[in-house]
Amino acid sequence: MLARHLDPHHHARLGRLMKLKTPCAGWSSRGGLPPGRDPLSHSTINSTCVQHLCGDRRRRRTVTYHGGGNGTFRRSCVVSASSSSSSSSTRDKGTPWVKFCASCGAPTMQAIPPTEDRLRAVCTNSACAQVHYVNPKMVVGTIVACDDSYEKILLVKRANEPCKGLWTVPAGFMELGESTADGARRETAEEALCDVDIVAPFIHLDLPAIGQSYVLFRAQPADTTAPFSFGNGSETEESKIVHIDDLHQYTLAFTAVSVALEKYAEDVRNETKFRVHHGTITKRPGALPSDMSAFKLEKYICS
Repeated sequence: MLARHLDPHHHARLGRLMKLKTPCAGWSSRGGLPPGRDPLSHSTINSTCVQHLCGDRRRRRTVTYHGGGNGTFRRSCVVSASSSSSSSSTRDKGTPWVKFCASCGAPTMQAIPPTEDRLRAVCTNSACAQVHYVNPKMVVGTIVACDDSYEKILLVKRANEPCKGLWTVPAGFMELGESTADGARRETAEEALCDVDIVAPFIHLDLPAIGQSYVLFRAQPADTTAPFSFGNGSETEESKIVHIDDLHQYTLAFTAVSVALEKYAEDVRNETKFRVHHGTITKRPGALPSDMSAFKLEKYICS
């Protein structure tokens, strides 16, 4: 197979969408290291594979490296003949989520590290070669039952974007060093200024397109002998106790919360024990978080 030199100027932009400047047959060999040498690890490029994707003008180039301080890597990037920019809503799998190394600041490339089977953002600095893992974010929260019938729950109106002015249950991103239940309790205290006890897990919803998972718990006021006290935290415009029959009067901020409250109302109205729910939410690309007509609940199970 032909061994081609990687142009350092192209190398710094690996994984991005950019104009096609070199023939599909291989990489250019301008300046720098001798042909056949990799400026990343100074190891010989033994093979170059070019695949045509879907018959369009994009090409995926996969380069196998042998040797180097971080072992053997298979690298893949998508090069576009028409676009030099991308956004989160149109992000290609060849575009790295992490563009620069958090350890040394060098650009990253898309590569499959040894023992793994998927692309990662890998530092292009051979002295560093840090592999950056981008994992889903966990959103935790509570559905607080405010009476013995479970028909009245606590809602909060968001004071910040996204979805400022819309309603949701107390929830937010889980912090390091806490459990999901502890995080749900903390978010409830921060957003609604109330102390609750976690009763049981209620629903787990995955949103792969945006890299989030929702875990919501059923909760109740910590002190059931006194009137339930709540208020507005710094991220909350208003907090209110709402009957489940009146939920249609409130514009909800997020599809995951809409699904969760729908399942909660079903369980309460069926007068059976509460179930534990799980499902995957897929949304139409470009849809707003609050667009309730642009999603599907898939792979739904309950117990």
